[in-house]
Amino acid sequence: MTTFDAVYQDGVFRPATPPDLPEGTAVKVSVVPEPAPQRQYDPAAIYAMLKEIADMPAEGGDDKAFSGRDHDKILYGGPNGAR
Repeated sequence: MTTFDAVYQDGVFRPATPPDLPEGTAVKVSVVPEPAPQRQYDPAAIYAMLKEIADMPAEGGDDKAFSGRDHDKILYGGPNGAR
């Protein structure tokens, strides 16, 4: 039995390296998908993003800033709102 890594692309399995088989050899293929790589999260970066969000003012400081107060106006219409 020969085992080799391959990628399925455009309807064809493409070996990562040429297998040690004579050209034209009939084979039976068993597919074992590799697990998706786990994402690595940086706890310090996540903390920094959450702190930045927490430090945002709850209400806009000037008339041009969006605030939670504008939520219904934007969603449901009214002066300068949707509709």
